[in-house]
Amino acid sequence: MTIEIIIGIVVVISFLSLLIVICNNRIVFSKTKIDEAESNIDVYLNKKKDLLDRARPILKKELKIEDVLVNIDELEKNDFNHFKVNLLLHNSYLELLSIVDENEKLLKSKTIIGILEDLENNEEDRIGCIKFYNDSVSTYNNLVCGFPTNIIAFFSKNKKMDYYSDDEKEMFQILEDEEENEDGSDREDNTESKEE
Repeated sequence: MTIEIIIGIVVVISFLSLLIVICNNRIVFSKTKIDEAESNIDVYLNKKKDLLDRARPILKKELKIEDVLVNIDELEKNDFNHFKVNLLLHNSYLELLSIVDENEKLLKSKTIIGILEDLENNEEDRIGCIKFYNDSVSTYNNLVCGFPTNIIAFFSKNKKMDYYSDDEKEMFQILEDEEENEDGSDREDNTESKEE
């Protein structure tokens, strides 16, 4: 009888140990994917910054203005996280597109055209990396919040991570806007039918 109890205890301990190892490995694997995605995003952000830096002297020379793409100066002065760097570079990119739209003579510059093409290709790659990052963070957050991996996450001090871009908030805003549009069209239909 005591041997059966000992064997039972050993089996339970072995099962729990295996479960702990599996849960921990899943968390570690998810964190590794997030680190890999973050590293890839960093490469594309640096490339984007370099391309925008290459455009600055051309814009200054052609348009005879000094204050152009000033967000890049902030990046060189401060040590921002990936989220802030992404935002500042995105604003600089939009500024560049706006400047080119307003000044058609810039489209005659082969260098500017080449920079714009490189920026567009870089944006596609960066967006793909951000999607991979957000998918990896989603998987990781599910592990950190879901049973039984949340127990392992608690003891290993793993916490929920932020998404690279607030996709959920954007989706909520899109859905909210669609509902408002539908409500507005329903109200118009109702007022039209009352008038008839």
